[in-house]
Amino acid sequence: MRERTLLAIGEHTAARLGREDVLEDARVARIDWSAASLLSLSSGSGAVDVVVDDRLVRYFVVTAPEGAASLAELRRVADVRFEELFALDPTAFELCADWRVAGRFLCCAMPRAIKEMLVQASVVSIAPLFVRVVNAERPRAGWIIVRANGWVTGAHFESGEIRLVRSTTLDAMQPLGPWLAHLALVSGLAVGKPLALDGDQPHLVPPDWQRIGQRRDASLLAILDAAEVP
Repeated sequence: MRERTLLAIGEHTAARLGREDVLEDARVARIDWSAASLLSLSSGSGAVDVVVDDRLVRYFVVTAPEGAASLAELRRVADVRFEELFALDPTAFELCADWRVAGRFLCCAMPRAIKEMLVQASVVSIAPLFVRVVNAERPRAGWIIVRANGWVTGAHFESGEIRLVRSTTLDAMQPLGPWLAHLALVSGLAVGKPLALDGDQPHLVPPDWQRIGQRRDASLLAILDAAEVP
């Protein structure tokens, strides 16, 4: 299947990679969080997939309450948990999750302003990098780690169910190994053989880890790193 146009959104810039373009041909533009600021990148592109820098979203895990029977109930629980963790107004965010009526599930809160910028684009999918990678590489058990542009997100799964998630800044020059070793230690979990996508230092991924191959979305986000100057 032919790849669609890919649009990457960072804190201050956006980048577009056409269907047939090579990475060096990606177009980059400043954004001011208005629909007009993305018009030149998204118009005339046909169907568009959007990848969002992980630093713009908030990840957290929710445990479904016993007896939960509806999506509305799960959303209310997730909204409360979001406010408890981040002290932010949940109405300013679009909440997505792999909703489950039992056990734990991963939630992602994305600023509504991002979708509002894209009202004139034919968006087929919109998701942050970590979600896109997990959707493609979700482990049955163990860790999955994604780093790009000095930001790392890691999650641990057990029997296909998420146990925890952490998302934070990590110097692009630092290897992932010590970061995960510390997280595993404080979480009471083994490091094992994680799945890892390291867009910053791929050559430093430990040899006993399972390396995720190069991805178009991660490569496009990397282009934003040089342009993300406030």
